[in-house]
Amino acid sequence: MDAGARLVTHLFDTFAMPPMTDLGVYPAGLTDYLLLEDRVACEIIPDGTHVPPLLVEKTFRCKPPGGLVFITDGNFGAGLPPGDYELPQAWGRVRIRSPYDGIRLIDRGMELASSALSPIDAFRAAVRLFGKDLAAASRVCARNPARLLGLNKGEIAVGRDADLLLLDADLQVRTTLVGGATVFDAAPGKPAEQEERV
Repeated sequence: MDAGARLVTHLFDTFAMPPMTDLGVYPAGLTDYLLLEDRVACEIIPDGTHVPPLLVEKTFRCKPPGGLVFITDGNFGAGLPPGDYELPQAWGRVRIRSPYDGIRLIDRGMELASSALSPIDAFRAAVRLFGKDLAAASRVCARNPARLLGLNKGEIAVGRDADLLLLDADLQVRTTLVGGATVFDAAPGKPAEQEERV
């Protein structure tokens, strides 16, 4: 931290953490320090598979509002519908059961290979899996990542880029705005290519 580190990737990730049979008992150490260190933000893959929900809640309670970022860790296969796929670059055959179960290697005992989350799935997880309100979900999925990356996005405010998703009550994307222009609109009777200014 003293040398300038400000971001921790994959906090509590099952790839990096030893298996825990009892979430209440594990060696105190680096993760505890990171939870209490306000100078560093922590990334979590919020699918409920990479990090148990109890540890996600613990992080919400320990970190200040700007200190938690939800990421997808998605690569090949992220966002695909359920099914079996042959992925490129020697990944082999994989199975995707849902966005919240990860990408599984069929020929290696269904070992977890990556996340199947898309960014909107991470937002839905904040609300549905972890019980956060829309403001908290927006903060960890948009505002905090934009701030860490130095982007002029992530919140609705004067002077910010008007890149927005409009969702319905079921958290389905209804409209997408990029720079204030509608680039997708799921409303009946409106073409998806609509380019009107707002």
